[in-house]
Amino acid sequence: MPAPHSHDGFEETIYALKGTTTWTIDSETVDIGPGEAVCVRRGQIHGFENHSDIDATFLAIATPAVFGLAYFREIAEVLAASAGGPPNLTAIGEVMRRHGLTPRPYPGIRSPPDRSNPDEDRRLRSHLGAPALTTGRRLL
Repeated sequence: MPAPHSHDGFEETIYALKGTTTWTIDSETVDIGPGEAVCVRRGQIHGFENHSDIDATFLAIATPAVFGLAYFREIAEVLAASAGGPPNLTAIGEVMRRHGLTPRPYPGIRSPPDRSNPDEDRRLRSHLGAPALTTGRRLL
């Protein structure tokens, strides 16, 4: 994660533990800091970014519990296979669908992204969690 997505089979509650993440939920943004929470309802398109140099961690609770550790392991494998380059978006989409998540377009990113534009490439990588691989920032 955090490729923009939605899910029809469960709600997701995000509880911030450390740092601040900026969530976009159905085109509205909200910053979530330690001790704060937000609920993402079924069908809402959402994703997040960490705009800080400080690591951010949060607890994500899916209700009902329909996916788990296997999803994160599979996504990690796809990201590791990119060897620091752009992740394979098709493979990420396949993993997401297998686990009940529906990849969705995200506001501000054209499809396909213009990789010759450094700002757009950086923004896309941020939405996909790629900065965690390239800058040492850890996003959960």
